[in-house]
Amino acid sequence: MKKVLFIAAGLFLVLASVNTDSHATLLPIEGVKTDVELTSFSAISGLGITLFPLGTATVDASGKLPIISFPITGGTVNTDTGNALIEHQGSGFALANFKQLDVVLLGNFLIDTNQSLLFGDVAFIDGLSSFGKAKDVALFDLVPFGNLFEVNLTGTAAGLLADVFEIPNLTGFQIGLASVDLKVGAAPVPEPATMLLLGLGLIGLAGYGRGKFKTN
Repeated sequence: MKKVLFIAAGLFLVLASVNTDSHATLLPIEGVKTDVELTSFSAISGLGITLFPLGTATVDASGKLPIISFPITGGTVNTDTGNALIEHQGSGFALANFKQLDVVLLGNFLIDTNQSLLFGDVAFIDGLSSFGKAKDVALFDLVPFGNLFEVNLTGTAAGLLADVFEIPNLTGFQIGLASVDLKVGAAPVPEPATMLLLGLGLIGLAGYGRGKFKTN
């Protein structure tokens, strides 16, 4: 009976260790940046709206179209599915109509490749009449386009811009083309406690094997 209990305990510890170790398929993201070529630059300007970077975001206006860059600050990649959560804390961009004193701030972006969505925090001033903010809003649909992604306004984001700037609803409108440059770290090493549990479990199984062969 004691041998059976010991074997059961060994099996349980092995299974517990395997479940914990399954998280090793999530690799940490350590950098670098997401670039968005603003294919909509002329259309946005034609609506009387100015776009400019916020926080650690930067703009390169040396080419035919401006490219806005958002540093990647963290996230994970699932090596089994290839899906990623890509964080861009502390950066974003603003859309402003200075004549009407309308401003929309978008930032702290999170790319979820599983849902093909870009989420972010929002704050806006509608003239001097109203102010609002929200977190983790689905702002842009990400549509594969070769090695890039089309960055298209969701219905939620388009509705907000229509209300604040008094423009047509632009659901599905392409803001730009995005490219993501990732630096992925190594899989985490199992903690000593996990390794000890695994070792104890294997010892229990090995002991059972030796006893079984002697008995037979």
